[in-house]
Formats: sequence, structure tokens, C-alpha cells
Amino acid sequence: MFYKMSYFITILFMLSSHRLMTKCVYGMTHRTDLDKWMQSVLCHEKKEEQDFISSAWDFQVFDVGMRIKKIVAKNSTLKKSFLKSQAIELMQKNYHLSYSYGLCSNKTGWILSSPALNSIQYSSNSIKVEEEPLRKHCRSYSLNYVRPSSGRSTTIVLKKDATLKFDHLHGFVSLRCYPKTPNWLGPVGWFLIPINLNKLPSLPLHELLTDKKYSQQQRMQNWINGLRLKNDLNFINFDHKMINNAVKYLSVQDTILHNHKLMGRVEHFLANHKFKAIGENRVIAKSLNQLAWSLWYSPSHRDLLLSEEGQLGALNLISNDKSNFMVFLLAAKQS
Repeated sequence: MFYKMSYFITILFMLSSHRLMTKCVYGMTHRTDLDKWMQSVLCHEKKEEQDFISSAWDFQVFDVGMRIKKIVAKNSTLKKSFLKSQAIELMQKNYHLSYSYGLCSNKTGWILSSPALNSIQYSSNSIKVEEEPLRKHCRSYSLNYVRPSSGRSTTIVLKKDATLKFDHLHGFVSLRCYPKTPNWLGPVGWFLIPINLNKLPSLPLHELLTDKKYSQQQRMQNWINGLRLKNDLNFINFDHKMINNAVKYLSVQDTILHNHKLMGRVEHFLANHKFKAIGENRVIAKSLNQLAWSLWYSPSHRDLLLSEEGQLGALNLISNDKSNFMVFLLAAKQS
């Protein structure tokens, strides 16, 4: 029996849903609320990456950080039991809390895992956060809001009923979990929810990402500094050898998971040389534009890009025919 497994998309912004049916298996959650969306994008239609996100919102899917694979059976019939086992394995490998799977035909199927245990309750004018799974799996959690065009995020404090009304909001709200286990794992995004937006907003300074005079890595550096200039912040120096060596060390772990132990070693190394590590961004996407989109419209990622402390930076962009993986490290000289 031979199966070909291919990553279809592994971008940060795959967006979970209003309350639909979920089914718990051995403390894990089988997310049946994702099935209609996945059948649409993987079985019936070929979508561009931005349309992929829009279609997720059409199905009220707001999860982020999902991993999705399309599976093709070469010489045999694909069975649901096999897909289920592969989906659970994918979930466990990525320290996620839920999974889903489905058949497109007797030869083709898909599997998915998501950081979020279940969907988020969504209506046209509010969301309701279920706090029980957050208390069970997270040391703490945060809700943050950003406007589309500029500025750092603001923290949202929920009312007692855990409901957020959209009212005067126009932009994106994210929910991040700080997991209890494993102890080395840093913050994990669960949801990104568009608020009062009719369509995907355009990316500011996107023309800097298409300038063919520069390499993809240089384009991303120019875009970050362009954003900082637009927001009245100093340029980041991307040429410091020690900071560039540090980001290459961080890139050894080619995942969007934040590893406290790995980052701790970098912080200690830089501190011994009179530098302060401010933070890291880790993103996987199909294109440079999608990398930038993920960085800008995620409140926590944008906050690092626009840090007032930032002086020195480094990014490592690793590309292949399936995806682009990027780690961005921001640092400053110790006073």
C-alpha cells in the first residue's frame, strides 16, 4: 500500500468557526465543523492563497496555525481509518489539540490539525470565548485587536460573560494561548477574527515585496523598515553579524512553534555580548506576500515589527517549491 502525502498549505492565517458539532476522542477533539470548508477548498475548487483565507471566513472558520495535508493513494483505496490515524499523528507532532479528516474520492483525501480545541462562537456582531478549554490547556490567554492600516495592538479585557461585542471595532482580533504543557512551548495562536471587514484588506507597502531588484530576503527587510518609517520608528539594522548568526540558530527548528529553551539560549548568548533579544516571529506561507500578510495582521507579530525598542534585526528566509519559512529576530544594544 502506497500513499503520497503532500502539504497543501501551512500558512499562519487559516482562520474556526461558530459553534458546530465536535466529537471528543481520548481527550482530543475531532473537529467536524471544519469538514464543509475543507471539502470545498480541497475537493472541488482550486483557490489562490488569499481566496483560501476568504473562503475560510465564508465558512466561519477562524483558526490559525493549522497544518493541512492532501493525501493521494497510488495503488489502493483510501480508507477513513487511515486518514484518522494520520490526522491524529499530525496533531500530536505539532502539539495541537484537535484534528479532522475527510475523503474527496476513493483515492484522494485530506487531514488537518489545529491548535484550538474547538471552534469559537461567532455572530455578526459578537464573539463568545469558551473559557473552560482555555483554563484547562492554557496558563493564561490574551485577546488583542489591531486596525488594518497602522499601529500596535491593544489588549481586550472580556466582560464576565466572556462576550466581545464588535460595536466600534474595525480590524482583527486574535486569541493566543500560553500552553501549560509542554513547558518549553511558547504562545500559540488559536484564532484570528476579522471584525467589520467586507473583504481582505490590502497589505500596506506591498510594492516593496515585488521589487525584482532585490532578493526575497532583502525585499522583506525593506518592507519591515518601510512599515517602521510609516509608523515614525527608527530603521532596523539588518547587517549585524552576531544577530544574523543568532537567527540562523533559531531557524534550525523549522516550525512556527516558539521554543522557550531555544530562545533562552539565544537570549543568554546575546546578553553575554551586551545585547538584548526582544523577540522572534516565526511564519510559514506559500508566498512572500502571504508571509507579510501573516506578520502584519497578527497583532502579536505586528507588535514585534513595530517595537520601539528595536535597533538590530535579522531574518532567515528558507524557500522551496512548497512553502516559505521565515524567522525574524529583533534585538537592541544593552544600555
